[in-house]
Formats: sequence, C-alpha cells, structure tokens
Amino acid sequence: MRPARALLPAMRVIALRLALLAAAAGASGCHGHAPAASAATPAPDGPAAAGGCAHPGVGPEPDAKQVAAFVRGRQGTFKACYERHLKVNPNIQGRFTLRFAISRCGEVEEVEAVDRRGDIAEVAACSAAEARGWQTPFRPAEPVTIEWPFVFAPAR
Repeated sequence: MRPARALLPAMRVIALRLALLAAAAGASGCHGHAPAASAATPAPDGPAAAGGCAHPGVGPEPDAKQVAAFVRGRQGTFKACYERHLKVNPNIQGRFTLRFAISRCGEVEEVEAVDRRGDIAEVAACSAAEARGWQTPFRPAEPVTIEWPFVFAPAR
C-alpha cells in the first residue's frame, strides 16, 4: 500500500493501492486496480460542516488503509451497477476514477466519475450516484479528496 502523499496545507489527496473488486472478479468480471496519485483541489466543507454535525473536524482522520476498508465494504454497490448494465450490454467494459471529498463532518461530497475510458459511462454514473449517499466515520480537520480507480470487464 502506498502511504498518503505529502500534503499541502489547503489540499489533501489520499492515494490508495488495493484491488477493490478482486473478490467479485470471478462472478462478474469486475477488477479493481491501484489508483494513481493526483493533484486535486480541496473540497469545501459543505453545509453539514456549517453546523449540521456535532463535532466537525475533530477526527478521526482518514488514512489510506481506513479509506480502503470503507470503500471495500461498499464494493457490492459498484458490482451491482456493473451487473445491471452488463445485462443490457454483455460486452460493456472500461475504466474510470471515482473522485469524492470527505467533508469535516464525514459526508461524501463532490462525487464525480473522471478519466473515463471505454464504454463505461452508465456504470460510472451509477457508481457516482451510489457514493453520493455515503456517510463516513471520518471527521478530518480539513476536507480530504479521494480518488479510487475502477476497471470493469466481462468474465471470459
């Protein structure tokens, strides 16, 4: 696992290295790959940080291992998105990076699927929609941007 990148005061990006969907690969052909580090802009605190949570920014701080466990615990939602679209197009495959910010209150904000390659737009949109409802156990001092890459291919 790659440790978190050096952090600038106003910008934090956690880069993760895990095979997120490797366990699901046999059934659906989904494969997670290691993420690439990226320079992302800091996320705003969002409405929850303005008074919607009891203890904004008091921790725990997310680290690569904790975020990986959090996302891995939700891998079924990504698998379901892929399988739903695989029924319509049995050859659908491609890759994208899911970018999201963890606010000071733990909400997942600014979710978007970026760096798409292949015929994967519907799966990327579905995955981003699923992630928008997440609430994390983290309360970082400053918002943290996460980038998590996905590669999907049908089983052969």
